Amino acid sequence: MKAIEALVSSESEQFFHNPSSDTKEMFFYPTIIGRYTYLPGYEKNRNRFNNFLLMFIEEGSLDISVSGTTQRATIGNVVWLDCYKPHSYSSEKGARVLWMHFDGHEARRYYEYFHKKHENICLPSNPLRFHSSFDSLLSLFSKNSLPEEAILSLNIISLLQSLFAEQKNDAESTSALIRRASSYIDEHFNDNLSLEFLSDMVGLSPYYFSRAFKKETGISPHQYLIETRISSAKFYLFGSDRSISDIALSVGFKDESSFCLTFRRRVGLTPKSFREKSRK
Repeated sequence: MKAIEALVSSESEQFFHNPSSDTKEMFFYPTIIGRYTYLPGYEKNRNRFNNFLLMFIEEGSLDISVSGTTQRATIGNVVWLDCYKPHSYSSEKGARVLWMHFDGHEARRYYEYFHKKHENICLPSNPLRFHSSFDSLLSLFSKNSLPEEAILSLNIISLLQSLFAEQKNDAESTSALIRRASSYIDEHFNDNLSLEFLSDMVGLSPYYFSRAFKKETGISPHQYLIETRISSAKFYLFGSDRSISDIALSVGFKDESSFCLTFRRRVGLTPKSFREKSRK
């Protein structure tokens, strides 16, 4: 059925499922599953909703708030919330999300294992495969060909366990996450990138992300960002006649003064001296 919630687009859909009492005792089961396109400004606040919520971000981003902490989930991220506790999520610029409210006799044990590893957000090592499995589960409802409860439960277990199985190769998975973060910095170094934003983007805690990033690259995320900005500034200083103030702003510094100070510390020359020396 079509969604009728405020700030949810009209093409969004959801399907309700009413499991039997035996199913609740024996199996995993969905209660609501759907795909929503959240419009800019959407917000959901709950004190309690008696099940768990699994989400996959297809487009845009969601800000997830649990226990006073807010994290951002972006494209390819999986979000898993314990809705028995207060929680909220919102989208400043909009998002498309595949989601499922579900529960089961062993659901809390699965959740606690996931939460210990990732808190509430992670990036699967193969987001496309996870998305395909999730989308196939939704299609069982949209095609009105719902299988028996035991088969449905196996589909949910397989979906959840795919998150855990990927943790057996932590070193490889972490390296892929750090490469993703460094590539993002390379392309968006002129943005205001914080440690919290970068760690949220790859589904790691700031502490673990900082350690993993330095282990992988040899420098901290902040140092990597500054080095990338300085390298770009060198290119403009040598190959263009743009003003130093203009270059400072274009590579991500808040003003010319902070740029000149950082540049001199890193290079040993002021930007003006570097331009003059390199052109000679």
